[in-house]
Amino acid sequence: MTEIARAGSLRLEVVGVQTINVRATTLVLNVMVSQTGNARANFLQGAVLAKVGGPTRAGFLRLEALVKTGDPAPYVPPRNTLPWTIAPDWQTGVTERLKWKTDVLASQNGTEQRRRLRTSPRREIEATYRTYARDRRFLDACLTGPGATLWQVPLWWDRYVLLAPVEAGATSLAVDTLFGELLVGDTVMLLGNNPFAYELAVVAGIDVPRKIVRLGNILQNSWGATVSLYNTRVCRLQEKQSGSRKGSNASDMLLTFETTGVNDAPAYDPPYSNPPPGLQLEFRPNFANDLTVEYAHLYAMFDNETGKTMRRDLGLRAFHVMQFEYIAVNRFDHNRFRGFLYYLQGKLRSILVPTYSADMDLVPYTSIAADATMIQVIAAGYTTYVGADEPDRNAIIFFFHDGTVLVSFVTAAVYTGPDGHGHNIEAIRLAAPVGRAIKYADVDKICFMQHMRQDQDDFEIKHETDSTGTTKFSTTFRSVGPGRGAAPYQLQFTGSFVKNDAPPQLPIDIDKYQQPAGGVLGIPFYPEERWSPEVGGEGGGGVGNNSDGAGDEGSEL
Repeated sequence: MTEIARAGSLRLEVVGVQTINVRATTLVLNVMVSQTGNARANFLQGAVLAKVGGPTRAGFLRLEALVKTGDPAPYVPPRNTLPWTIAPDWQTGVTERLKWKTDVLASQNGTEQRRRLRTSPRREIEATYRTYARDRRFLDACLTGPGATLWQVPLWWDRYVLLAPVEAGATSLAVDTLFGELLVGDTVMLLGNNPFAYELAVVAGIDVPRKIVRLGNILQNSWGATVSLYNTRVCRLQEKQSGSRKGSNASDMLLTFETTGVNDAPAYDPPYSNPPPGLQLEFRPNFANDLTVEYAHLYAMFDNETGKTMRRDLGLRAFHVMQFEYIAVNRFDHNRFRGFLYYLQGKLRSILVPTYSADMDLVPYTSIAADATMIQVIAAGYTTYVGADEPDRNAIIFFFHDGTVLVSFVTAAVYTGPDGHGHNIEAIRLAAPVGRAIKYADVDKICFMQHMRQDQDDFEIKHETDSTGTTKFSTTFRSVGPGRGAAPYQLQFTGSFVKNDAPPQLPIDIDKYQQPAGGVLGIPFYPEERWSPEVGGEGGGGVGNNSDGAGDEGSEL
């Protein structure tokens, strides 16, 4: 023990060094206060933060501004966990993967029963790390020595900026965390302009309106405004890391980290939180790139290899497989779409998805009264080849130029012939009055809506920048089969609805679901009690873990 201070019969002695910061401006010491001549008066005072000054005449370090911290104490990293402080190359972006696992039991006609096998998705973080000189040598040291250990890896897209500087010993940060992933209990990393300037802390509280993050431990360093603050997760590197050497002193390494803890996140609530009889996807796709579409039939083929083949369509319909790409341009959209993914849970849950194509075209001179239940569209084979009984073609949605929408259902269709203006006309009967006066110039497009689920459990998010900038998403939806006719049983969430004898009251009041400028409306359905809930493949969500295990059962429709 080393005595560092004396006051009368009391002595302050160092009993151990808890941490030494690599920037060599502070020491965190465990100290003991003892009383001379009284052996039973020794007691541990706790951790203190000391600023290193110059040497004293006795040859000891002069400790300035000795501050008793007590509780909270300085940050102590978890056992066998090291901080990952090498920043990725944003030129290629950062890829985040969420991996659910769903057991899909499909019958010959396409009817499905779906069950989740993971209560929480697995999560991967992949990025290219371009390093040069000292940083390359540091990366080599990390991968060669402790590469297989656990790493405290920043979520590079979940980045915040300090709004005000902080001094060593502070227990709070001025940070705007609105719509971020940061939660109480998370470990955050303050990261400077090189891998050796960093500090970790645990979040003890978040005051979003006041833009304050309270820490569960004291800071050991001073940090200026605009320094980056990252949310982190405990991860491990995949078994093999590969890259390329760019001469003798530079390299590119593609590294993939897999999180080791639970990856729960809140599902996006409005309009998905009600036990919904039907759902409307509220995100409009990005058509900058071509999006694929497939029409799949479930054929049973009989072939004796000597004569003609025989095929039978077991599903009696075409199952549509449609690709969608989305772009989030701010933290609000990013947070909302992530919550939507956690609602769907891979292949588990199904929703009504608009095609976002111009599937019906109103007659140009059309003027529809608010109480009308009939619309006229230019004939395109709907009456002849499809009709109101086709499962994927009897729900429609109007998109208007003013940003509003209108949802309805087709109950009948008839071809009425030429109209005298050079158009062949089909008359479409709707389930209820449209509820508003509609002119041809008001309508952007009329789309079919289909009951669909995601066709994949693995979902990839491409972060072009942090979540305050651009993020790209891509997914594929597949239409689901008809109902089994089984009696419904209670689930945490039910599926869409089965029509009995009464349609929902339309149009739906959408004012409460208006989103900020640039967003798209989400429309819930409010059916009457005579509309019975289906038994859907909608296993309940909730807190889980990353391990495989039995999940919640559900059958589609």
